[in-house]
Amino acid sequence: MWISSLVKHQAINAFDEKTRTMYFPEPISYYVANGTTTQKVVDAFKSVGVKFASAEEIGRDKNIYKSNLFDIGPRMGFAYKMFDGGKQFVVRGGYGLYISNTPMRTLLVPFFGLPPFRANFSYNPNSAAQSPDGIGNYLLRVPQTIIAGQNSVNVVDAVNPIGIGVGQAVAGMAENQKNLRIHEWNLTLEKQIGTSSVVRLNYTGKHGINSDQQFNINPQANDYIWYETQRRATPTGTLANVARRVLDQTAYTNIIIYQKTGYINTSMWSLEFERRFSKGLGFQAFYTMTNALRMAGNAFRDDTGTVPSIFLPGTVPTDLNELNRFLFYDRDTAVPKHRIRANWNYDLPFGKGRWLGKNANDFVNAVVGGWKMVGKVSFLNTWYARPTGQWGEFGNFEVYGKKYKITDCRATPANATQKSQERCTDGYLWFNGYIPKRLINSTNAAGMRNGVFGLPADYKPARKPINPSPLFGQPVSTDTNVVNDYDTNVVYIPLTNTNAAATCAGTDRTKWINCQRVAKDTGIHPWRNQYHRGPFNWNLDASLMKFFTLRERLILRVNLDVFNVLNTQGLNAPSAEGIASLGSSYGGSGFRPRQLQGTIRLEW
Repeated sequence: MWISSLVKHQAINAFDEKTRTMYFPEPISYYVANGTTTQKVVDAFKSVGVKFASAEEIGRDKNIYKSNLFDIGPRMGFAYKMFDGGKQFVVRGGYGLYISNTPMRTLLVPFFGLPPFRANFSYNPNSAAQSPDGIGNYLLRVPQTIIAGQNSVNVVDAVNPIGIGVGQAVAGMAENQKNLRIHEWNLTLEKQIGTSSVVRLNYTGKHGINSDQQFNINPQANDYIWYETQRRATPTGTLANVARRVLDQTAYTNIIIYQKTGYINTSMWSLEFERRFSKGLGFQAFYTMTNALRMAGNAFRDDTGTVPSIFLPGTVPTDLNELNRFLFYDRDTAVPKHRIRANWNYDLPFGKGRWLGKNANDFVNAVVGGWKMVGKVSFLNTWYARPTGQWGEFGNFEVYGKKYKITDCRATPANATQKSQERCTDGYLWFNGYIPKRLINSTNAAGMRNGVFGLPADYKPARKPINPSPLFGQPVSTDTNVVNDYDTNVVYIPLTNTNAAATCAGTDRTKWINCQRVAKDTGIHPWRNQYHRGPFNWNLDASLMKFFTLRERLILRVNLDVFNVLNTQGLNAPSAEGIASLGSSYGGSGFRPRQLQGTIRLEW
């Protein structure tokens, strides 16, 4: 309903970067008049610096979402028979340009709830801001006089909005909203084997442009980069949440521009063997290898573009297009690289004239004959990313797979005193992620396991935090601040805009002056966008079914469906610590324990 309302009332906007104004097809008075907003709400946003205008008022085109009237999607294909006789095979190929409009949800979700079309109204006298005497907990101090359903109709002030302050997140549409265009080409070699089987080798390529992407033109650097570059405390006061922004430091936080700058590239090879249903059996088997890469294209869910000024100087490209590709063009981990699939349809050899029960009478044949088994099986790999949470010492990244089976007991309560209170989960050390030394083969004061067991004797993490903990957590300092920094990436940055000179060195931290404690994060980790194939998982589903003909137009269908026939427990992709845990692999990898389902269906 809210989508149709926004479209009907033209409540869609763009953002003018030069004037820092949200502009609409019509003047703001138009939206007040049709009830899309109210003057009180408009004034409340204006009071904190948000600007509204019509497209005409700032010299922009009134047609904010322009139509694409000349999109043409040509498609062509061919098939050619090569040779004759036993050498014969068929070559097929084609090309197509596919055009897709932006889905309404993807288009309008970023704009839902934007100023001035949404505001909050409430009645909470326990809040000091709404209390009659300006003191909190009003309802605990005075007798209640408002009773729901009796005199509560107008208790909420639906005229004056609350909670509208400096720092509004807004969004707008870029001027050029091209449709998504996907170029697809394919080539297939197909050869018949026997009278009912065929084998195919296929290559398919795709290149998509104009996929949707959000772009934040008013971000702010994270705390580490702020302290590293500015060497002063973060701003405080009314403008604290906007003062570090790169475009506007008075009214807005994130300014999101919806644009069409993403793209995708996919190549896929597949080998297929198909037997068409004949003599009671039909099946297909596929092997597919896919390399799918993309930048953006997942709407508001990921790959939000940004600007180079929020990174350390000299660490990223200064050109926005190059920066966008540098940050976000990577593998689409939702698409497995290797996948094997098969399905089949088989008439079981039971009943009259069949291998078993070929001399069965009519009654026995009606019970045991005519059963069919159908099913499918699939194998596919998972993906995992190299961990990017640690900023300390580098080592060699080593992949072990299922070589080292481990037991993870870190969920054991600190006060556990009995074996039954241990909380341990089996798994595998898939790669050498960071596991603190203090948790390797560790136990609590009562001797109960509370660490990770089964790591190789020569285990060395591929990457450590800046402040790794010592073995068994034994402190190397009596300074609490030092101990609190264990297993963190905390660094201390001297602040230079103070009266006293900063001192951030030496073992005696009581003598440190003007030192800012902050976790290091440059936003550009050396291992970013690096992926590895994780565990392979497989699953088997099957069904038994039979049709009983009761009368000419009355059929009874009986099904027995078994999902995950062999009760296979999938293995999740490893965590940043390198552990592929069996603890949550049912469900976590899309697997469920074996399920049986019986159905009887009457058809007429």
